[in-house]
Amino acid sequence: LEARGEGGMPVWMGRLLDTLSSSSATYTTRLLVARLVYDLRNLPLEPLEPAGGEAASPAPGTKRLFADHARRWYKPLARLVLESLHANGCFHYFAHDLLQLMGSWPAEAVDEADGELHALLGHVLEKGMLLCNDKRGPVLAENVRTLKLLLGRWAPRLGAKLPLRRLLILKQLKARSKGDEAREVQWRKAALHLLNALLANHLPLADDEAATTIPGGHWTRLMPPGSPALANAPPAASDAYTPVGPTELLDALLSCVKHARKAVYDPAATVLGQALASLGGSAAADKLPACEENVFKYLSELSMSDYTQAGTSRLLVLLDHLSEGYPRLLELR
Repeated sequence: LEARGEGGMPVWMGRLLDTLSSSSATYTTRLLVARLVYDLRNLPLEPLEPAGGEAASPAPGTKRLFADHARRWYKPLARLVLESLHANGCFHYFAHDLLQLMGSWPAEAVDEADGELHALLGHVLEKGMLLCNDKRGPVLAENVRTLKLLLGRWAPRLGAKLPLRRLLILKQLKARSKGDEAREVQWRKAALHLLNALLANHLPLADDEAATTIPGGHWTRLMPPGSPALANAPPAASDAYTPVGPTELLDALLSCVKHARKAVYDPAATVLGQALASLGGSAAADKLPACEENVFKYLSELSMSDYTQAGTSRLLVLLDHLSEGYPRLLELR
């Protein structure tokens, strides 16, 4: 462990990094390297002296070797995670483990000047959002927690440099599943939790209207030659993109607020309140009056049409959650 190479990284570690970063290394080889990285994640920065003839365990707070060199590992690991998500078509456990590992590294390890890395991180989050849904509630919750962890780590560091298209969130907010209401509810809940994380980390509600191409290009352009992820990729991937505006997202949120299931309308009211608050002082502030009117109209209709205990309870829940993020709602007449 004592032999050090460039940047103070141990020579053996540098060789692993070279293999993981190599476009000529096979997918299986790169997965094996990533497994080694994960298994050695708690290796201390400096070798520990054996205690009583046995290997010593690092004390809490001990600096970790891979975390210390995370800046150089972020990009190849992000590329591999993206590749594996596309190759497997599911949010598999190893991808989850690697993302948790990256989320444990210092935010400062994310290079603010590396546009390709930013594109990879954006694609990883998008693909994770698409695949995070799971019929098993605890698995879905853990997948969403992982994505929120990464957003909380990367968004404050990169801000608008983190390319995250809102189209996928919009589609999930509007999800419908004939004959499988539980699946529809899961899709919408996942989208609401992720939009909540975006707004909580001060990212804008909608896309930049000038963003008419995919930042960094279509994900296929970021894959190594011969990757199994490319097997089912479109033959002519386009970089064109139609940005999602605030009105579309606000309408989708209001439709979730109107949903019959509390599992949807409860978090939707919280996120809609956040979304309304985020528009104040933004370039989209002119959209606020129309949305306020639509929300107030629905709440008024609800108060006049359902006098049951359940209806009153729903109205109070909506008012409470909406006004928590947007107190002005209580002043509307």
